[in-house]
This record gives sequence, C-alpha cells and structure tokens, in this order.
Amino acid sequence: MANINSFLKQLVSGDSVRDYAHANKIFGRNALELSPKYSFLFHVFFDLANGVTYNKQNELGVLVKSVDLPRFDINTKTYNSYNRPNIVQSRISCQPITIIFHDDSANVIRNFWFDYYNFYYRNSDLAEPSYYNYDYKYASSNSIDKSIMGYTPKNDTKKYLQSIRIYSFSRK
Repeated sequence: MANINSFLKQLVSGDSVRDYAHANKIFGRNALELSPKYSFLFHVFFDLANGVTYNKQNELGVLVKSVDLPRFDINTKTYNSYNRPNIVQSRISCQPITIIFHDDSANVIRNFWFDYYNFYYRNSDLAEPSYYNYDYKYASSNSIDKSIMGYTPKNDTKKYLQSIRIYSFSRK
C-alpha cells in the first residue's frame, strides 16, 4: 500500500512527466525526423498532359480538402512443402485513392470536371436546346456523327492528366 501511495504522489506531483529530456532525445534530434506527421500538411499538384490547358491549374491543388496516399495489397499464396508453409507473393494490386475538394464559389473544381468530361466524351458537342423536343438527345441532329459519341477523346493525346503529385510537408 505504501508503494502505491508513493507512486500516486509522484504521479500527481508531476515528477514522472516533468522531465522532457527523453522526448527531446527521441523526437528533437535530426530536424525532428521521428516526430509524427500531421495529416493536414500536404499539397496536391495536377500535371496535365501535353497539349491540355486549363487556366486555373495552379488553384486546383489549393482546393483539395483531403487526399488518400496511394496504397497497395500484396496477394500471397501459401504452399505446403515438406510440412512447412511456404508463402509466395503472387501479385500486387493497387488501391484507388480518394481526393475530396472544397466547394468554391468561383467554380474552379466544377469547370475542371466539366473540362475533363469534355476531353473524353463527345456528348457535349450537341447544343442543349436542340434536343429538348425529341425523345432522346441524339435524334435532334443529323449533322453530327453519332458513332463518335460517348467515350471518344477529341485530340490525339489519350490522357487528360499526366500525373497527380502529392507533396507531404513536415516541420523543418
């Protein structure tokens, strides 16, 4: 009982947590390399492919609210050879990332997705008022080749985005 009381006195008085030298030795050396990272210190840059222009490209990364870092799973198979398990890696599967944007009043994000849609899909070539009086959208225009509607990139380049770069920041 005396040991517990002395331990509680020491804990309440703060003697066991007052010394910060051990934390300084672990986290404070080498420019805080072992300190935990904050999840909100990041920047995302969208690299557009050659020939693609978007006038608000630099503002896209600022409007990212959260982003998942790329992840992958390694599929394994366990074989029994001579009564010992032998684990063999069979393939790697990449998991999708999720990017959540802030909603902005200047429609930067909306215009980006509309430009992305227009790059890959030719459906936006039809003017909106031309198909209101018809049963379906493509019945209104005889001048547009309907075989190129849907997923058909407008340019020779098959990519709108070259890459998405995620920069993680830290203290110092």
